[in-house]
Formats: sequence, C-alpha cells, structure tokens
Amino acid sequence: MSMNLNLSQMGSKSAYTVSVGNLTLFFSYSTCVAFNYCDPISGEQICGRDEHKYSVTTSAHMNALGCGRYPAMSNDELQNRVHNCLVDMSITSQLRAPDPASLDFTRTHHYLAGA
Repeated sequence: MSMNLNLSQMGSKSAYTVSVGNLTLFFSYSTCVAFNYCDPISGEQICGRDEHKYSVTTSAHMNALGCGRYPAMSNDELQNRVHNCLVDMSITSQLRAPDPASLDFTRTHHYLAGA
C-alpha cells in the first residue's frame, strides 16, 4: 500500500501542514504545534494542539491553519499521540513507523523559551 506525503504552505510562508496518509501535522516555523488524525478503521477524528502559550504570530498561524481551537495538551502528550498515530498507520499499512525522536517538536525560537 502506498502512502501520500503532502506539504502545504498556508497563507504565510512560515505556517505549514504536512500530511502523511491520514495524519496531518501543523507547523509554525519549524515547530509542530498540532495534529489531526483520522483512524482508517473506525473513522474517528483525533486532534490536539500544544497547550504552550505561543507568540502572537504563532497563535495567528495556528488559527490560519485551523488548529487553534483543537483540544489543548502538553507537548509530551502531543508527541505521544502523534507517535501512536504513526504506529497505528504503520500497522494498518504494513509500514514501519518512524522513530518519534526523528520528529522536530522542539521550540526553535529563543523568544518562546521558558514562556
């Protein structure tokens, strides 16, 4: 089974979505701020966003991307849920899930550190 990979720029050159199969990751700059996943078996929609209080610009990106009102969760929970979605996708598509350590969930902007 093949899996589609799509990168989309949304309104701003610093706001992106990356879609892999049924999983969409939302990025502001290089930080993953939210996800949306449709379970291929149950059809259940699972989504969430990082509860971190971001800058005005990143918050605007999240709203423009349509994920600003997703349920808030800790960054650790966000990473775990994305990892579980990738594992679920690998099982249903017979592919091996990427190591979650290879995904960039770090806050890369100094003005966000400690906020």
